[in-house]
Amino acid sequence: MSVARRACVPDDLPLHNVVRNAMNNNRGLWVAVIVTAGLFVAFAGGGLAWLGGTPAPLAVLAGAAGFAGFVGLALAVMTFLARARD
Repeated sequence: MSVARRACVPDDLPLHNVVRNAMNNNRGLWVAVIVTAGLFVAFAGGGLAWLGGTPAPLAVLAGAAGFAGFVGLALAVMTFLARARD
């Protein structure tokens, strides 16, 4: 075992616990990444709808629907993966 790995992972802690703890400790960071990606989806969906001739208020709603769908699905996947590691 390398010195760098020994400093990061104690020998008495199973590796699956290290992965689970890393996910729990970084959950807020993952939510921020998901929301940021959702904003890109929203801008892309709303912008494409507007470029396609949809009136601006409806294009905003299309972007909001894309945001809500993406964030909802991504958070569900994140929760499933976090529980699957237990």
